[in-house]
Amino acid sequence: MKLSELAEKTRSTIEQGSPDLDIRSAAGLDIAADGDVSFLANPKYTHHLAETRASAVFLNQGENAGRDDIAVLRSVDAYLAYTRAMRLFFPEPELHPFIHSSAVIDESVEIAPDVEIHANVVIGIGCSIASGVRIMPYVTIYD
Repeated sequence: MKLSELAEKTRSTIEQGSPDLDIRSAAGLDIAADGDVSFLANPKYTHHLAETRASAVFLNQGENAGRDDIAVLRSVDAYLAYTRAMRLFFPEPELHPFIHSSAVIDESVEIAPDVEIHANVVIGIGCSIASGVRIMPYVTIYD
């Protein structure tokens, strides 16, 4: 995806770098590689910015990249913008309704028909599971 498209979809603006830069994935500053976008939201990780191999970085207002060789995407909330990017590069899998045989569900529970309930889930008395919900393995929902 082009940097310009990423900026638009994450509600960020390009402050530095080519709008035609190809961004292929997202990763943390310390593990990012060429073609990745990363972020800096906490000043205690600023030292990673100097060493990252990311091609682009989301920065909060007022934060300085300190480098000319990295594209900068400016955002009101760099962490939120990065989360949006993560959803673009790593979308959630499509929901496949089922209830695993190891799930323990009280008979009073109301469950919508399009729900995923994975292994070893426990759902207590009087709960209601809404449409489109995915409950991952070993989750307990109390009464």
